Amino acid sequence: MSDLSLDKLLQKAENKLQDVHEIVQEKAYDLIGQAYKESIFVSITEGFRSIEHQHRLTIFTRPNNTRKYCD
Repeated sequence: MSDLSLDKLLQKAENKLQDVHEIVQEKAYDLIGQAYKESIFVSITEGFRSIEHQHRLTIFTRPNNTRKYCD
C-alpha cells in the first residue's frame, strides 16, 4: 500500500482546486475518497485552466497545430 494517506491526498488536491467551481471541488474530493477505498491513489495535478493556458498547452503538445482558438 502507498504511504499516501487519504488526508495527504485531499490536502494536495485542496491546493490545486482553489480556483475551480465548488461543485468541481466536491466531485474531485468524492472521487479521491472513493478511489482511495479501492486502493487507487488519485492525485490532482492541475486546477483551473484558462482558455489561454489551455491554448498554450495545445500548441505545445501539437506543434503542427495552426488552428486559432477563440473564446
